[in-house]
Amino acid sequence: MNSNIIIVIFAVLLIGFMIFSSRRNRKRQADLRSTIVPGVEVMTNFGMFGKLLSIDEATNVAEIETTPGTIVRVHRSEERRVGKE
Repeated sequence: MNSNIIIVIFAVLLIGFMIFSSRRNRKRQADLRSTIVPGVEVMTNFGMFGKLLSIDEATNVAEIETTPGTIVRVHRSEERRVGKE
């Protein structure tokens, strides 16, 4: 009987931690997306630096200019903000 109570308590704590962690990650991602706007310097998750030119909300594609005249298209989730214009 005591082992069942311990298992239930452990399961409730695990589920609570998962929900809390998920909410925190969603808020962090929303904050990051609000600061990534065209004109800022960004770094992709794979280490490419450039200036964000545009973001297509419908297809989640971002265009980044790495060098003058060179435009790279990446999925929006691949970018991280590193600086301002």
